[in-house]
Amino acid sequence: MATLLNHALRAARSTPAPAERAATLLVAGAGGPLGSAVLEHVLATQRFAGVRVLVTQALQTSVKGLETLIVAPFDAGNGAAQATPIRPALADTALVVFDVKRHANGREEAFLRPEPRTLPRLAGWLRDGGVRDLVVVMPHNAASLPQALKAGLADLDEHAVVELGFEHVVFVRSARAAIGLRSDQWLQRVADGVLAQLR
Repeated sequence: MATLLNHALRAARSTPAPAERAATLLVAGAGGPLGSAVLEHVLATQRFAGVRVLVTQALQTSVKGLETLIVAPFDAGNGAAQATPIRPALADTALVVFDVKRHANGREEAFLRPEPRTLPRLAGWLRDGGVRDLVVVMPHNAASLPQALKAGLADLDEHAVVELGFEHVVFVRSARAAIGLRSDQWLQRVADGVLAQLR
């Protein structure tokens, strides 16, 4: 009993360890249905000290802890549009969401919509801005995507992104197969039908 009391008194006298600085987050692609849901969840949890969102035009927001950062659209080719010059420490973690376009109230047009072909350039800009951890979120329902976005995700250069030197890089994909996707080949459709019956 005396030992427990000694430990408690010693703990009460000891100075607390300095608090670790709360991390900050930067979100690219918050205008679509998936991106806006992710941003809403991040803001609701209040896990981050500050949340920045990339926009291509001025956007007024009164949400506590949310800051906008205006950038020019990224382009993968030569002669590309230049992004906004990097300010010191963009964020600790960046979240890039590839998503379909949404027209709920018109404000979505202000958010940057990253394209898969521009990911290496965007990731390089984020890394130069001090981002240590990168999370790339793929759409959860590939069948609902426009053909151009499907093709872009199929050609995504993940290796080029990983080689940029982030501490952590995470690619988030759906674990289930796309539902309702029909093959163009009649033989494959027959095989899919037989397998569906067996299931």
